[in-house]
Amino acid sequence: MHVYDTVPAAASASSGDHALLLELLEAGRLDMATFTSSSTARNFFAMLGGRARARLHATALACIGPITAATVRDFGHEAAVSADEYTVDGLTRAIVDYFRK
Repeated sequence: MHVYDTVPAAASASSGDHALLLELLEAGRLDMATFTSSSTARNFFAMLGGRARARLHATALACIGPITAATVRDFGHEAAVSADEYTVDGLTRAIVDYFRK
């Protein structure tokens, strides 16, 4: 029995949120992308085209923990932040610490 299922958002390149994300990436204006699970990382990279994915190297990536960070690494990127406590609160603290430095 499945308690929940992670399904990628249906988005076209011209949809509002997706288009805004691509615009921010292209302009180099996305400070950080956060991933709370490996599935969110996989879905995020799947929705990006090659050009946008290449621009992501200029954006800091934050992961909720080492498993998610490994998934990000599988896509050729390195997490700037990986929480020590694998919770949203732990990730939030790690992000605050990153930007304080």
